Amino acid sequence: MKPLILLSLIIVSWTAPALAQNEVDLEGARIFGNKELPNITYIVPWQDERLDTIEIQPIGNLFEEALEPVDREIFKRKIELYQLLQKTL
Repeated sequence: MKPLILLSLIIVSWTAPALAQNEVDLEGARIFGNKELPNITYIVPWQDERLDTIEIQPIGNLFEEALEPVDREIFKRKIELYQLLQKTL
């Protein structure tokens, strides 16, 4: 039994230097701060959108209003109001 143990120790001690000579040096990954992250900009609104305050009229209504007959008294009042506003500006 002793010669078998002695033989196995000799074989192991003989192959140990061969294993030590096969060292492989691997270079690890290097991360510098946040340079590895993608450049992304997040734009976050600070107020809610108010779409309900915008009144959108269909184009057809604008053409119909332009072609309607004009009341004489209402038109005169609009002209007077426009002239007053132009004087104040």
